[in-house]
Amino acid sequence: DLYTSLKQQVRSLMKVLRAQHSMLHHVKPHGALYNLAAVDKKTAEVIIEVVKSIALPIQLYVPYGSMIADLAQKENIKITYEAFADRNYNSDLTLVSRTQSNAVITDPDEVFEHVQNMIFQQKVKTISGVEVGIKADTFCVHGDNPEAIKLLENLTEKLLESHVIIR
Repeated sequence: DLYTSLKQQVRSLMKVLRAQHSMLHHVKPHGALYNLAAVDKKTAEVIIEVVKSIALPIQLYVPYGSMIADLAQKENIKITYEAFADRNYNSDLTLVSRTQSNAVITDPDEVFEHVQNMIFQQKVKTISGVEVGIKADTFCVHGDNPEAIKLLENLTEKLLESHVIIR
């Protein structure tokens, strides 16, 4: 059922993109599905099968060190490591549950330090205070974060001042 649903969603999106003379660039499962695929082999395999069924060279956005990243690499799927600018991490590189008060980072300076550490040190400071290795090619700032605009403006300004190229 998951395969059928995801396949239909991708087909629908591709139809819209074709009508707009555009192409699909990447696939990124959303929310709970993304988090489940990071740790659950069966879920990750379904998503990988959907990506393999697309007759285009597309990327799969995945968390570093995840089940889906490992399986995608074995299937020669081009992956892009994604990290979260406005979310805290557990020591196993999973995201802190949104049921916890410290799940979301709303302070612009904390977000910058968080991202800067991931870019320049390839480490993320976890909620336990331990720094864990991480790789990130792209960063997500959640649009439902009430401070999203401020976070993005501050992050963009400070990353450019730090000579980080933003594409």
